[in-house]
Amino acid sequence: RYCQTGEKWLTVPLMAFQAFPQPLWETSCADAQCIMGCCLMYELSHNPSQRL
Repeated sequence: RYCQTGEKWLTVPLMAFQAFPQPLWETSCADAQCIMGCCLMYELSHNPSQRL
């Protein structure tokens, strides 16, 4: 599924998040990254001016 506006990444199981390679979700917000819930975490932590 895709990220929904305002959705928090913490809704994704922590184990699934930890198993996701950091370099992969740090590069950009691809659909696969959003599925893992990492996309919004990247946006909130690295782009504070673009908070949802």
